[in-house]
Parts: sequence; structure tokens; C-alpha cells
Amino acid sequence: MPRYLMDQLSGIPGLTARMKFSKKGYAEVELARDEKVIPLRVKQAQDKLRTRTPRIYWFDPVFMTRCLEDGEEILVARRLRQFFMEEARAGA
Repeated sequence: MPRYLMDQLSGIPGLTARMKFSKKGYAEVELARDEKVIPLRVKQAQDKLRTRTPRIYWFDPVFMTRCLEDGEEILVARRLRQFFMEEARAGA
């Protein structure tokens, strides 16, 4: 699941996604933004992601995938990709 999400987020200007493991051994995706390309404060991003469908809770810089049900990673990846692409275009 984390690998799929990471792959789907590759190629977005100003965004880097990498897989890491929590202290408890859970795979997570860490997102890093170039604020010159995606000029959005973390709180703004969290609010926008939480208030739109599907609701996504992002704990900057980590996106935890362990709570996702099978298949939800597709919806989440699609939404995150759309969101960060839009924000990168807005910042251009």
C-alpha cells in the first residue's frame, strides 16, 4: 500500500514521497514539499484535505497508511495527486 501511494505521487512538481517505517514497524509515506513550488502552509493543506471528499488526515510530514482498508489507497492516491498538482499549478 505505501509503495503504491509513493509511486502515484511521483512526478508532482515540488513534492517528494518516500517510504519509511515507524518505530513500531509500520510502513508510512513521508511527504516533503518545496514551498517555492507548493506555497501552502501545513495547516492550510491539512484543512483542505480534511474538508474535501475523501477526507484525508495528513500528519505532516508523514501519511500513515496502516488505517486504510484494501482499495482505499487508490482513492487516497488519486485525491492526494489531484490536490498537490492543483497546489503546484496555483503556486506557479
